[in-house]
Amino acid sequence: MKVRSKRRWLWLGALAAVLAWGLQQAAQAAPGTPAPAATERTRFLERAWQASGGTLTGYELHLWQPLSSGAAPEAAMATVINTVRQEFQLSDAKISQATAGSERVMELTGRWSDGTQVTAVVSTWDGSAQTPGTVLVIRAEHAGNSTDGLAAHLGSLYQVSRDLSGADASEISACLQGFLDARIVGVAADHVISSVFQAVGATRVEGVSTATETSVSGYSSNEPEYIMTHGRRMNIQVAVHPDTYHHRTNLLIGTPIITSAY
Repeated sequence: MKVRSKRRWLWLGALAAVLAWGLQQAAQAAPGTPAPAATERTRFLERAWQASGGTLTGYELHLWQPLSSGAAPEAAMATVINTVRQEFQLSDAKISQATAGSERVMELTGRWSDGTQVTAVVSTWDGSAQTPGTVLVIRAEHAGNSTDGLAAHLGSLYQVSRDLSGADASEISACLQGFLDARIVGVAADHVISSVFQAVGATRVEGVSTATETSVSGYSSNEPEYIMTHGRRMNIQVAVHPDTYHHRTNLLIGTPIITSAY
């Protein structure tokens, strides 16, 4: 197994340990049709991005869903992977397996028709090193300056979650990525974030600001899904940080949280 895949396992385990999400949305839709929740979230992000004044370069979607509280046999893992493959209708689909200690992994990679790269990973632990369980993680990465396919792709995540568990996924995030033309730090970065929050009716929950990065999370009642952080609701996060190599400022806007590396 390549080092990149091993790093992904570590990332999956860390993400599973730190996320304790309580999302509150239900949606009904035919496969491939944007669910109401997906359409609402797309519009929410589009309003936020427009207010930022940034140039869009792509978006990333992320689903994290526990499947069982015990280790899964290979046949059950394959059923999950094949369900995702059929639902998503991926091209260039490839399936691989690997084992690392007490963890077994089955991975599906492929592309949607618009070129969006999709990776689905089923990880299961037998309990010898940690509490046994089985988790599905899906990451979709789209490059481009348009959100035209975002609602449909989000709808597909909602649908495959219901196909597998009969309920909506407890943890689905969406993140727009791009840049601002100038170097923006300090007060200027705060102004960008304030403009985004104002556009979607969000109030600040928490944040961090350094010489190289400003990241602020907030909550808006205009977006029904949220997570809890320190007893408070949160469903939008904005991060800006200078990119000295490209002489610009990178910008990310996520709901309910940014799961992309920045």
